[in-house]
Amino acid sequence: MATLNIYESIKTLRLSSLLGSSFVYISSSVLNKLVPILLLPILTRYLDPASYGLTTIFFILLAVATPLTGLNINTAIFRKYYDQQNTDLAQYISSCLVVLVSSTVLVAVVTTLASKPISALTKFPGSWLIMGVLTAACNVVVNVLQDLAKAKGRPYHFALLVNGQTLLTALLTLVLVVGFHLSWQGVILASFSGAIALAAASMGVLIKLKLVCMTYNREYLWNAIKYGLPLVPHLVGAIGFTLSDRIIISNIVGLESVGVYSLGFQIGSVVSVLASSFNTAWMPWLFDKLRRDGAARGVEIVRLIYLYFVLLVSFAVLHGCFSFGLLKPLFGASFAGAGRFVFWISLAFAFQGMYQMVSGFIFYSEKTHVLSWITPSVGLLSILANIVLVREFGAIGAAYTATLSYLVFFLVTWYASNRVYRMPWNPLGLRGARVRQNDGWQSQTSKDH
Repeated sequence: MATLNIYESIKTLRLSSLLGSSFVYISSSVLNKLVPILLLPILTRYLDPASYGLTTIFFILLAVATPLTGLNINTAIFRKYYDQQNTDLAQYISSCLVVLVSSTVLVAVVTTLASKPISALTKFPGSWLIMGVLTAACNVVVNVLQDLAKAKGRPYHFALLVNGQTLLTALLTLVLVVGFHLSWQGVILASFSGAIALAAASMGVLIKLKLVCMTYNREYLWNAIKYGLPLVPHLVGAIGFTLSDRIIISNIVGLESVGVYSLGFQIGSVVSVLASSFNTAWMPWLFDKLRRDGAARGVEIVRLIYLYFVLLVSFAVLHGCFSFGLLKPLFGASFAGAGRFVFWISLAFAFQGMYQMVSGFIFYSEKTHVLSWITPSVGLLSILANIVLVREFGAIGAAYTATLSYLVFFLVTWYASNRVYRMPWNPLGLRGARVRQNDGWQSQTSKDH
């Protein structure tokens, strides 16, 4: 009966557009993730574990810098796309770019002044930190065009942007690391160069499509800040899940262990690739469904989400179990120990994918301030757990922490999402469930949609 109900829900919701877009997004994201993985057997021959650890720390710092420089303007633009009848989209995007330039200058100044303590904490050379800030700013410009492609339902354009940058960066990495023997510096220079090239191309497309103009609107500017700023603690806290483990391992165990752990982390992140790819198609589909039908399709949407949960966790367990024996022949004896991390990291990313499904209701309701307290709180839990478990068990303690942190993150966000947007989550009552009038943090009425 449950299988029949799910089948009926899929028919009722007409999921062909979602599944078709998901296939393109998943294919492009798999390619996007596959390229760096295919580079690993080469890079691990030219980079020792310590050098590979430095490249990992750079990309973590880059992930931290991205929401700080961009203040999540791409997310604000994505949301405003669904409210164009009340918004001049070109002027809104231009106002967001003013925010990007201003915040990038501020972050660059602070990073320069604080380079010594940041370097001491992360073990990353301070003179290269500014490269991360500039790369982050360029990536935000690319993200704006990527999110517009998602909102417009153009998965092939999205795939071209994502894969184009990845392939260009991979080519530059081979030239600089293999050809010029630049070690970890070559990886960073390749990332920086690829980001600049794609940012310039993205701006060209935005100008050609007349999606930017020479004026900005103060009201739009503050709207973008109001929408995106509360997400900064959320995103930085979320990145703390992946930042704290590498930093703590480098300080307690050593930089070589960071390199080995990072390889296992990257193999486990295949689960994240699939989850994030589906989420890329899911968010615009969910927003459109909620805008058109409100909560009327709540039961069908919830059934679909539960089916996804089962499939995602099953894939994570299988991936974690079967990847173990492949690492030594592929990446060499120096990285053979990475296999023991893959199962736990795979499971952690399954919980992250489950979080992404339920967080969509928070983003749709525009109650992003909710995430501004959830994520830092769980991030702090992650840091404390990492310190305790890495001291007790070594680097594998970080993998245990990742699984625990993402599980807690998912459960708390799930609870919060139901407070801002009521959905019939009770699995025993789905058959006759009705969405109740929201009596929590948001008054949910039909005119809201």
